[in-house]
Amino acid sequence: MNAHIKKLVEVLNTELDLLSPEQVGGVMKAYLPAILSDESLLTAEQKQFDPELDYTKHLIYSCDAWSLQALIWRPDSKTPIHNHNCWCTVGVYECSIIEERFENVNGKVKCIESVLHPKGVFVSLAPTGDDIHRILNPNTDCAITLHFYGINAFETPSSILETFSQMS
Repeated sequence: MNAHIKKLVEVLNTELDLLSPEQVGGVMKAYLPAILSDESLLTAEQKQFDPELDYTKHLIYSCDAWSLQALIWRPDSKTPIHNHNCWCTVGVYECSIIEERFENVNGKVKCIESVLHPKGVFVSLAPTGDDIHRILNPNTDCAITLHFYGINAFETPSSILETFSQMS
């Protein structure tokens, strides 16, 4: 296991209260800069993607309380508009992504903000129901993001709670 991930695993597995939605952002702020700047973090295999999919997931670590996945985004790809069933921190490992944030209006959503996240930037979301967003790779190259979720990825393969339709 990568040294930076091992350090995070040790801290989180001994101090589970740090995994509360209110505290996890601070924990990630302390550990993610080193993780996101470590060019040896992912193997060549973990950087591969399925060209038929918008993104390919590679599980890096999972335990009962949290998991880490690398998502490899093919050029010009995106997620559905969604919210989460757990806390989530997304960090940009290679290239850049756009995060669109949405507001729910009577069951349909409208985009209220679009943010470019370059390499090294991360954002944390709490599962409030209002954490509605979509991630896009607008680049002509693959992008890689690291996703820390407050779920066991073996038991719950997706952190998506529900998907939404955008207002016309």
